[in-house]
Amino acid sequence: MDDDRSTALTALGEIPLFKERDLASLDIARLGGLTNLVYRVEDGKDVFCLRVPGRGTEDYIDRKVEAHNAAVAAAAGVSPEVLFSDPQSGLMLSRFLAGCDTMTPETFCTTTGAAGRAGAAFRRLHAHPEPFAFRFELFAMIDEYLGVLGPLGAELPDGRRLFGGSKTWRGVAGALLATVAIAVLLGYSAWIGGTVAVFAILGDLISSFIKRRLGMRPSSMAPLLDQAPESLLPALVSMHDFALDDIQVIALVVVFVVVELLLSLLLYRLGVRSRPY
Repeated sequence: MDDDRSTALTALGEIPLFKERDLASLDIARLGGLTNLVYRVEDGKDVFCLRVPGRGTEDYIDRKVEAHNAAVAAAAGVSPEVLFSDPQSGLMLSRFLAGCDTMTPETFCTTTGAAGRAGAAFRRLHAHPEPFAFRFELFAMIDEYLGVLGPLGAELPDGRRLFGGSKTWRGVAGALLATVAIAVLLGYSAWIGGTVAVFAILGDLISSFIKRRLGMRPSSMAPLLDQAPESLLPALVSMHDFALDDIQVIALVVVFVVVELLLSLLLYRLGVRSRPY
């Protein structure tokens, strides 16, 4: 017996639905899965999806919350019926949906009606009276994951930090709030201001990440690398909102780079900054 089949049979033996079934006759096939082991289990006309929790996943996945949310999604009609879930171990069994393909960015863009069906599914889920027991808060989740990795001594392959030490959550919050406020004062929506802020922050983090990989000191000067991603990303995602064409986006990035360098020098001359960059 191969390891996959043995793992699946052991898990199925813990599920009441299979107590009276002939486990030896089951047709079991391993499917994909990054953090868990997923199997297609066929017993005559009944086809199931078995999910066995991956080793160590209990450190960063709240299985109780997951079980609740899976049941809510199923009740809303946007997810398979959950037949069994164990919040303690993470073991889960659901109906298998035949003929469903996992979407990639490419197939999502090229499949007719995909965006509309996705929007309808999200609307149906959000309109369901019972809420999820979880909110997707990106920054909080990053902190939680770092908290898991820290005690394990985990680091990137090059042994360097992910970002520079000058990148703080206070800075992120300040930049977000300030940009939203400025956008509203200029007559734009808070959504546009928030979008610009998020992608400017993302560009700044990309610059910091690259500098760490190159072995550069935190806050060290890197003309263009320091400014281009921070201005290019928000300009690209906001082209429609501000009616910008390609030439205007390039011009905006060039102006941002020049102004940022000149402003840094001016603040240094005035004694506001300790370095001219």
